Amino acid sequence: MRTTHLLICLTLTGETRPYDRTVGYTRRIIPKSRWGALELVARFSSVDLDNGSVHGGSFDKTYPGINWWATRRAKVGFGWGHTWLDRFDKTGGMDSFQSRLQWVY
Repeated sequence: MRTTHLLICLTLTGETRPYDRTVGYTRRIIPKSRWGALELVARFSSVDLDNGSVHGGSFDKTYPGINWWATRRAKVGFGWGHTWLDRFDKTGGMDSFQSRLQWVY
């Protein structure tokens, strides 16, 4: 089994996403203006589930999206994903659209 993940985040309004070393992940964006903060996100994932006698197949996935941090606690996100599947010499693809409302406590 082999996995690869890449995530890129870019804020368009000048905010930063602080990294917390004590817990090992990034914290939320706190908007500087009353109009909130915009963040572009892009993800790529690749998973290969073939290993020896196990033939689980593989898939690659892309995901571009945008997040709007309306306040320090409220976030709205939209994104589109495309997945390429390959298993038992059969291939396919799938598209998805994701929307998200999030309240950070």
